[in-house]
Amino acid sequence: MLKEAKWNKQFNIGIDSIDNAHRKLFSIVRKLIHLSRDENNGQWACAEGIKYFKNYAIEHFADEEAYMQSIGYKEYEKHKRLHDDMRYKTLPALEKDLIESNYSQESIHHFLGICLGWLTAHIMIEDRAITGKISTR
Repeated sequence: MLKEAKWNKQFNIGIDSIDNAHRKLFSIVRKLIHLSRDENNGQWACAEGIKYFKNYAIEHFADEEAYMQSIGYKEYEKHKRLHDDMRYKTLPALEKDLIESNYSQESIHHFLGICLGWLTAHIMIEDRAITGKISTR
């Protein structure tokens, strides 16, 4: 079971709009973890919250891609492919699992764990590379 989705200041990459969006994604995951523990209406609330997370993440990807293009980021195509994999492969597969399990607590935690792990690694490696704080893999 997921315990927490804690924001850490080391996740800041120094671009306010992107940092704010990342904080919001963490906040949504935190709320979903809390909601998933509510046996009465947690299932319905998580279903709606997961749709919100997915839509917000996709909107964030588009904003981040526009920023990368605006600065002529040389690794743009690679970075966009990572977003596209999440957008068109990972999220739909996770969503399918949620629907097939009728939003079971196990499938909700699986969804949140995958998204939180992906988001954390993506910020620390790929997004930090946008600002030159680290080089890409």
